[in-house]
Amino acid sequence: MDAGDGGGLVADLGWVAVGLVVGALLAAAVSASLGLALGSIGGDDATVVDRGNLTLPDEATRLHDRGVTGSNVTVGVLDATGFDTDHPALRDRVVAARTFGRANHVTNGGVNSHGTAAAITVAATAPDADLLLANANSPGSAVRGVQWLVDRGADVVVVEFNRLGAPDDGTAPLSRAATRARETGTLVVAPTGNHARGHWAGSLRPDGEGTHEFPDGVRNELLPLSSRSSTAGPVELWLTWTDGADRDVDLTLELYRAAPDGPERVATSERVERDAPRSARVESERVETSVGPGSYFVAVRVDSGSESAASDVRLEVESTTHGLEQARRAGSVAAPATARGVLGVGAYDGDSDAVAAYSGRGPTADGRRGVDVVAPVGLWDEWPGRGDTGTSVAAAYAGGAAALALDANPSLGPDGVQRALESSAGGVGPPGVDPVAGHGRLDASAAVGRIAPDSTAETEHRPSILGPLALLAAPLLGAASAVLGRGSQADWRRDR
Repeated sequence: MDAGDGGGLVADLGWVAVGLVVGALLAAAVSASLGLALGSIGGDDATVVDRGNLTLPDEATRLHDRGVTGSNVTVGVLDATGFDTDHPALRDRVVAARTFGRANHVTNGGVNSHGTAAAITVAATAPDADLLLANANSPGSAVRGVQWLVDRGADVVVVEFNRLGAPDDGTAPLSRAATRARETGTLVVAPTGNHARGHWAGSLRPDGEGTHEFPDGVRNELLPLSSRSSTAGPVELWLTWTDGADRDVDLTLELYRAAPDGPERVATSERVERDAPRSARVESERVETSVGPGSYFVAVRVDSGSESAASDVRLEVESTTHGLEQARRAGSVAAPATARGVLGVGAYDGDSDAVAAYSGRGPTADGRRGVDVVAPVGLWDEWPGRGDTGTSVAAAYAGGAAALALDANPSLGPDGVQRALESSAGGVGPPGVDPVAGHGRLDASAAVGRIAPDSTAETEHRPSILGPLALLAAPLLGAASAVLGRGSQADWRRDR
């Protein structure tokens, strides 16, 4: 394995886990304070990963039975924690691993269940694919990680985190690195994020007294997520906005606790160093604290000199740890899934046959769809160390499915693989392509059937006439769907 570039894991970067603070403050703190949010919910990243808790969909195991296993395909996985490269499910699969940024080793001091589980998901889905593993804990090191995976020959790269506080129009450095990778022949897969319930975006509306007015007032209450029984615990909030056309705008995010004698201010946001190009005019602030039991709300303060520039300012409030009472799920997709050419993967909840409530939605800030497909998240009995699964699982499975498609038809480039995954996806929600489910639920077997029908033909052990008939009918059904069902949704195809 390659040696990593050194530095201490936590050094002096105190950070808070995305979710519950348990024994894993080390890993979660670095990525959170630097704007890298893991694509799963809650967690202790020091938990040992049990491969026995993973069950693949039948569509994948059927392909394995027919010899489609990801052979001669290399998949890179980039995570914000680390990897247990000696795990029995990985040790014979990893051809190279490297650390970027301040982490001291790819194993991240044992705080690595998120990255390990993601890599195992890819490895189980494409059991003969080679793996390249890289971990990063800052936007800059993530960019270097993507480039290293591409340089080492990855056919598919799965980025297992989101960059918060960055432009959602594809101009963030990590997004641009992902786009460059696609342009050089690598398919990049990214989760759309888990923060739809804690997201609000819209135009800045000063109330005349120095506070932004949400649709239902200046207070936006914090709500516990399904994995937590109360609002108590760690709090991470982000405020992102575009400066006015003619002048800079100064905004502050404040966290309050409701009290009998009036609201008590608990925390005030601090500016986050810009990593976007100056032309993007995007500013970010973050609140990072921990609170006890009680009722809490956020408010956005508007500097007195900024009110006159408010008419063309778009702001976004986002929590990785809580829901918002006044939430707007539209536009909650996060970088690098917002990058041009990236396969943005949301979460499909098989129990409800719907897109998961937390799954990041489009459109992007510049009007592209943002979500290409959704994929199942119920593969793990529970996401190791984190309880609830999230879009990390969906993205990892989609990355493995892409490897299966390349195994079935090695002549496909990234465009061909993405077209196969999208055109074969099953319907979720209203007919057509939209920024919530994209093209629908990813179906690995159907995708391979589109590009290599012989790979999905029934064997002598499983005789059936339905499989071949379905493959023959698929192009006709797809064409009919395009004519009858997509109509007004056609503008969401502007995604590259």
